[in-house]
Amino acid sequence: TDLTGAWGIALGRPVTTSYQRWIAQFVDSGDLADPTKEATLWGELADPDRDGDPNLLEYALDTPPLDGRRDPGALQGLLVSESGKRRFRVVFRMRDDPGLSFVVESSRELTPTGWQVGRFNEVPPRSDDPAHPDYQWVTVETAPLADSDNALFARLRVLR
Repeated sequence: TDLTGAWGIALGRPVTTSYQRWIAQFVDSGDLADPTKEATLWGELADPDRDGDPNLLEYALDTPPLDGRRDPGALQGLLVSESGKRRFRVVFRMRDDPGLSFVVESSRELTPTGWQVGRFNEVPPRSDDPAHPDYQWVTVETAPLADSDNALFARLRVLR
């Protein structure tokens, strides 16, 4: 059957998930219907603005996937001192999507390997973000750091 004539119907992917609705705000429907552009433009692992953040992370933090400028408020690392004890604290905005989870990893060296989980613990409660109604602020921090802890790096991984 030929569906290209005057009575033809253009079929596209149905927009059903929160991620699909989000990415459709930035990518036109023709590109979304093109499976060859998943790896480079609209897929969860794509990084079309080449800022080092895959689309899934951009979705989770509510940063634009086609604009390489970073939102400094979406993810912050802080060294805090309370009662003479230093802690490394990470604060980030996280989409309220039950299909997402996050892991904050740490390393003493800024290298591709050697990242570990378990050093950071969430500090409840999460708080709503009035500027982004589908998001909450999440805070995680380390136990008090030893005096010898002069270098500690953190990274946020978002998983589905």
